[in-house]
Amino acid sequence: MAAKRNKSKFWLGYLIFVAVLVLFWVWVILSARGKLVEYEACQPEYLTEKYVAAFKDGTIYDQIDFETYTSRFESVDFYKSLLKGKVEGKEITCVKDESSLDNKNPIYDVCAGGEVVAKINMTEVASEPLMFILTKQTFEVTGIEPVIGKGDKDITITVPNDFTVSINGITLGDTEKTGNQIELDELEYAKEYVPVPTLTEYRVESLYNLDNVTILDGNSNNVTYIPDPNGNITVKQFTTTDIAPEREAMLLKNAKDYSNFFSRDLPGCQQSTKPLKHMFPSNSYYMTLAENYRAHDMWMYSGHNTPTFANERVSNYVEYNDSLFSADVYFEKNMVLRRNNEQRQDITNTRFYYGLVEGNWVIVDMVTLTN
Repeated sequence: MAAKRNKSKFWLGYLIFVAVLVLFWVWVILSARGKLVEYEACQPEYLTEKYVAAFKDGTIYDQIDFETYTSRFESVDFYKSLLKGKVEGKEITCVKDESSLDNKNPIYDVCAGGEVVAKINMTEVASEPLMFILTKQTFEVTGIEPVIGKGDKDITITVPNDFTVSINGITLGDTEKTGNQIELDELEYAKEYVPVPTLTEYRVESLYNLDNVTILDGNSNNVTYIPDPNGNITVKQFTTTDIAPEREAMLLKNAKDYSNFFSRDLPGCQQSTKPLKHMFPSNSYYMTLAENYRAHDMWMYSGHNTPTFANERVSNYVEYNDSLFSADVYFEKNMVLRRNNEQRQDITNTRFYYGLVEGNWVIVDMVTLTN
């Protein structure tokens, strides 16, 4: 009887042990399952689902900071429309970016019809162990980057330093300057005597729209321009301003005296070039030309009565800086030849460049105009 009771106790203990063991493993399995479910639920793929849904229903566009990823010369609405064109009517999927190897800062690609249209950037904000080697990570989306691509329109714009250039209503600034300062051929000789201005070069690339390029001169007046065959723009004409009466009078007098020197009408011109000396720098090329003419060719100029001047005007006055200005001088010089009373007319149509040399305004260059 004692052996029988001991045997019953053994089986009872064994059954209790088995029951406890079964309950333990049921608890382990259920706990592990719960942890696995929790681990699975914290994966970043689930976080992307609501953003995929937002792409599908069109509410995503107000959640994207387009200005961060697009050109400042094209509107946010324009880029929204580009992205919508890539998305609408296509199947939307989301997969981890192949180049994203950082598990704490994963990137997911949103695809429309198999084409990547946006990138969802995430970062880990919390982490805690679950069981064994599993870790529960909490992520948040730090930004949605549209993948739109770049436009194929580039432009180089070269203008005087005081001009303002705008593209699509946005003013170009230091960011768009190339650093190239373009010298002007017409100021090649003036720079031997005084500082001369240069043109500033701007470069803007990869735009979709270049229909609205506005150039304003130093007086905020619109400047007309004709792009070259490559679509680039160069404006060489500086800002014109009103000329002071005393400066206008000086320009006309000097231009007339210079003309009269060559027609033998300037007192003292046949003896020397001294009457022109105050108009030019001491080493001026033009003084050398005048002396050669006086010494060898002046005698050939036909005798005539005292000239009269008509249609005098000074125009296109430009102040480049404190030591350089230019202006166009036009007049008609009418003469009557003594030998046969024949009328003769010489026309001056010249752009004079004046520089401040040793405290005096003198002619540093001149160019004959054709119109």
